[in-house]
Amino acid sequence: MATRHFIRWIRALPIAWRIPLVVVLNLFVALAVGGLGWHAASVVNADLDQLRQVQTRTGALADIDIRAGRLQGLIRQYLANPSDDLLKDAMRRSEELFVAMGDATAHEKPLSADAVAMHEAARRFVAGFQTLKAINADISRLYESQVLQATSEMSGLYAILNSTARTRSGDQLAPTLVKSHENFVETLIAINVFYFNGNPARAVDAQASLDRMTATMPVLAQLAGNDLQRDALQVLEQRGRSLTGAIDTMSRAFDERSRILADEVDANQEAMSEAIDRLIAQGRAREDKLQSRSKAQLTQLAVAGALAAGLLLAFSALVSWMIGQSIRAPLLSLREAMEAGAEGDWTREVEGRDLHDELAAMARTVEVFKRNAVEKLRLELEREEAGRRSDEAKRRTLQDLLAQMEAHEHPISLTGPVAAVAETEAAEIAAVFNRVLAKFQEASQERDAAIRALTEAKEAAETANLAKSSFLAAMSHEIRTPMNGVVGLLELLGLTRLDEDQRDLIATTRESGLALLRIIDDVLDFSKIEAGRMELERLPVSLVQLIDGVLHLITPDATAKGITLSGFVDPALPSLVLADSVRLRQILVNLAGNAVKFTPSGRVAIHAEQAGRGTDGRILVRLRVVDTGIGISPALRDRLFQPFVQAETSTTRQFGGTGLGLSITRRLVELMDGSIGVDSQPGVGSSFWCVLALDAAATAELEPVVEPDFMGIRILVALPEAEELTDTAQEVERLGAAVVRLARLAPVASEPALAHFDVAVVDAAEILDTGRGALTTSPLLLVGGETQGRFDLERLPNCVGFLGRPLERNQVVIAIASALGGSGPVAHCRPVCAPLQPSLDLASPRWDGPPVLVAEDHPVNQQVILRQLDMLGYPAELAPDGAAALAAWRSKRFAAVLTDCHMPVMDGFQLTEAIRAEEALAGAPRIPIIALTANALSGESERCLEAGMDRYLAKPVDLIRLRDALDAVLRIDPKII
Repeated sequence: MATRHFIRWIRALPIAWRIPLVVVLNLFVALAVGGLGWHAASVVNADLDQLRQVQTRTGALADIDIRAGRLQGLIRQYLANPSDDLLKDAMRRSEELFVAMGDATAHEKPLSADAVAMHEAARRFVAGFQTLKAINADISRLYESQVLQATSEMSGLYAILNSTARTRSGDQLAPTLVKSHENFVETLIAINVFYFNGNPARAVDAQASLDRMTATMPVLAQLAGNDLQRDALQVLEQRGRSLTGAIDTMSRAFDERSRILADEVDANQEAMSEAIDRLIAQGRAREDKLQSRSKAQLTQLAVAGALAAGLLLAFSALVSWMIGQSIRAPLLSLREAMEAGAEGDWTREVEGRDLHDELAAMARTVEVFKRNAVEKLRLELEREEAGRRSDEAKRRTLQDLLAQMEAHEHPISLTGPVAAVAETEAAEIAAVFNRVLAKFQEASQERDAAIRALTEAKEAAETANLAKSSFLAAMSHEIRTPMNGVVGLLELLGLTRLDEDQRDLIATTRESGLALLRIIDDVLDFSKIEAGRMELERLPVSLVQLIDGVLHLITPDATAKGITLSGFVDPALPSLVLADSVRLRQILVNLAGNAVKFTPSGRVAIHAEQAGRGTDGRILVRLRVVDTGIGISPALRDRLFQPFVQAETSTTRQFGGTGLGLSITRRLVELMDGSIGVDSQPGVGSSFWCVLALDAAATAELEPVVEPDFMGIRILVALPEAEELTDTAQEVERLGAAVVRLARLAPVASEPALAHFDVAVVDAAEILDTGRGALTTSPLLLVGGETQGRFDLERLPNCVGFLGRPLERNQVVIAIASALGGSGPVAHCRPVCAPLQPSLDLASPRWDGPPVLVAEDHPVNQQVILRQLDMLGYPAELAPDGAAALAAWRSKRFAAVLTDCHMPVMDGFQLTEAIRAEEALAGAPRIPIIALTANALSGESERCLEAGMDRYLAKPVDLIRLRDALDAVLRIDPKII
C-alpha cells in the first residue's frame, strides 16, 4: 500500500522531471563510489610512483648491460671484417649506450659509487674502441695502398713474362718462371691469411713465402732473353721489397690492436657489467618492499569501499524501480485498450484519466480516438464500394493498352489511339501512351530506313573489296603473263653467244623486268595487309641461317658498290625460334636492301641479339641493320614508315623505289606484335631496328660440340664487374688463350702493350669512356650495348657484334670463335655467309623418257616454255588449252604435265580434276602435274595443291626453278630440294 501511494505521489510530477530524478540519484551513487576509489588511489599513489621509478631504472640498467655486450661483439666483428656499415653501427650503438646510462641515473642526485664506477668504465670502454678503430683503419689503408697495389702489379708482370716466354721455343726461362709464379701465388695466399685472421704469428709464413719468391729473381734475370723481361723482373724484385716492409708494419699494428682489445675494451666492459649487476640488485630489493606495503593498504580500502557501495546501490535501485513503475503501469493499460480497439472492441476503460500528468492526457485522447474510430469504420465501407467501381474502369483501359503493345510485338499494323473515361487516372495514362506510341512509330520508320541504308553500304563495300581483289588478281595475271615472256626470252637469249655489250644490255633489261615484278609483289603484299588477309605461320626458324641467307642475297649489290657486309647472332639466342620465316626474311631483306641502296660506301651489318623477356615469358629478339649511308634528318623520320613515302622527294629519282618497303615492313612487324624504329644521323648512317617476341622451338639432341683451341691467341677482357671478369677470363684461359684482365680500360688505354689483340671482349661503356680511338686494330665484342652511344659503337670498323647480359660461358666462347672467323689456330667456327648456290648446268643428260605435255594459251609463253624445256633436255608437246591437253593425255603417255591455271575452254584446275578422276577410275599411275600461274596472290599455291597438282611455279619461271621442279618429280637426284 505504501508503494502504491508513493507511486501516485510520483505521478503528480511531470514525466520530464522523473527521468532527471533517476539520473541525479544514480549520479549521487556514482560520485560516492568514485570518492571511495579516489581516496584509495591517493593512499597508494605515492608508493606506486616509487615502484614505477624503481622498475624503470632496473629495466634500463638491464638494457644497458645488453647494449654493452652487443657493442663488444660488434667491435670484434668489425675488427674481423672491417666495413663502413659495421663502423657506423658501432658508433651509433656507443652513443646510444651513453644516452641510456644518462637516462637510467638522471633522477639519482648525487650519483652512487656504483653509478660512478659504471660511467667511468663505459668511458674507458668507448675510448678503447676509438683507438682500435684508428689502428684498424691504418691496417686497411696499408693493405689497400701497398699490398693490393703491389700484388696486382706483380700479377700483371707475371702475365707479361708468361706470354713472352711461350713465344720462344726451347727457352729455359719458362719452367723457372712457373716455379717463381707458384711461389708468388703462395705468397698471396699467406698474406691474405695473415691479413684476414689478424694473427701476428701468420706474418712469419707470409714473409717466408715472399723470401722464396724473391730468391728466384736473380736466376730469372740471368735467363731473361730481352730487356722487357729483365725490366719486368727488376720491378718484381722492387715490389717484393715493398711487400716485406708492409708485412712488418701490419704485424706490429696487429700486436697493438690485440693489447688494446684485452686491456681496455674487454676489462672495462667486465667492470661496467659488475657495477650494473650491483645497481640492479639494489633496485629489486626496493621494489619488493614497495609491493608488500601497497598490497596491504589496497586490501583494507577495498573491503570498506565494497560495503558502502553495496548500500548506496540498493537504495538507488529501489527508488529507480518505483519511478519506472509510475510510467510503465499506465502505458500497459493504454496498450491493452488500443489493441482491443484494433480488433474492434472499444469497451475497455483506461485507468488514471482523472490525474494531471502526461499519461492521463493520453488516456483522455484514447477516449476521443475511440469515438472517431467508430465513425471512420462507417466511412471506409462507403469508400470501398466507390473504389470497386473505379477499378473496373481502369481495368478496361489497361486491357486496351496491352492490346496496342501486343500489336507492336507481332508483325501486324498498330491499331488506333487508346480511349478512356475522361478526367480519370486511366485517361492520363492513355494520353501519355498515345504520345509515346506516335513517337515510337516515327522512330521505327527512321530505324528501318537507316538499316536499309547500312545494309546497302555494307553490300557496296563488300562488292568493292571483292572487285579490288579481283582487279589485283587480274592485273597480277595480265602483267606477269607478258613479263614471263620478256624475262624468260631474255634469260634464254643471255645463254646464247653474245658479245659483252649485248650481254650487259640483256642483263640490264632482265633486271628491269624483275624490278617491275618486285614492285608488283610489294603492291600485292600491301593490299593483303590492308585487307587484313595476311596470315602468319609459326615454324622453327634458324636466325643464323636466315641472316646468312639475307647477306648472300644482297651480296651482289654490295659487291658492286664496294660495301663490306657482316652479320652477327648473339649465341645467347636459341638455335631455333618459332616464326614465319618468309615474312621474317622479307623484313630483313627490305631493311638490308635499303641499307645497301642508300650507302655509297662503307659497311652494312645485321645484328641479332637478346633483349630480355616479355611479360608473357617469350624471348625478345632485337634485329638491327646498321649502315654508314646518307642518313635521315629528324624532320623526315616521323613519316618514313608511311606508304609511298621516302626520306626525300629526290631520293626516288636518285635511288629508285616505290616507298612501300618500309611501310610493309612496319605492318609485318606489327602483325608479329613487335615494334620498329630508326636511329639516324645525316651523313653518318642509319640503324633500323625491330624487337619481336618469339618462342624458342624444341630442338633435337645435339651432337657433342668440339671445343675450339685458343692456344697462341691474345685476348683482352675488360669488364667492370669482378665476378663477370673472372668467369669470362678463366673460361677463355682454360682453352689455351693468353688473357689480359682489366677492370677499367680508361686508365691504361694508351699503353703500347694494349695496341694489338686477336679479340677484345670489352664493356660498351668502357669504349665510350676511353674514346673511339682505343683498340682500333682489334676485333671488338662489346658487352651490353644499351647505352646512349650505341649508334656510334656499331659503326666502328672493327665492331664484330654485341653480347647481351647476363653473360654465359659458352656464349662468350662461341662469340670469340665466330669473331676469329675460323682462321689461324681456331677451328670449328661457322662461316659468315652461306656458300653461293651453283649456277645452271646445261650439260645435264637429256631426258630419254616420254615427252612433257605443256598446256599454255599465250603464244609468247608457249615459245618460252618450249625453249626452256628444250634447253633443259626435255622433249615437249604443246596444247593451246585444257581440253586439248586432256585429249592429248588420253591419246598417249607423257612424263609430266605443265599447265597454266587460267586458260579458255578448260583451265588448269578443271584439267587436273579430270585427269585425277580418270586416274582413280582406271587405277592408272599418278602423273606429275606442275602448275604455271601468273597469279601471285595469297592462297594460290594452296589452291593448286588442293586441286591435285604436285608443284606450283609463279611466272615468270626461270630455268633453275623449272629444272628443280622437273627433277624433283622425274629424276632421282639427292641434291633436289
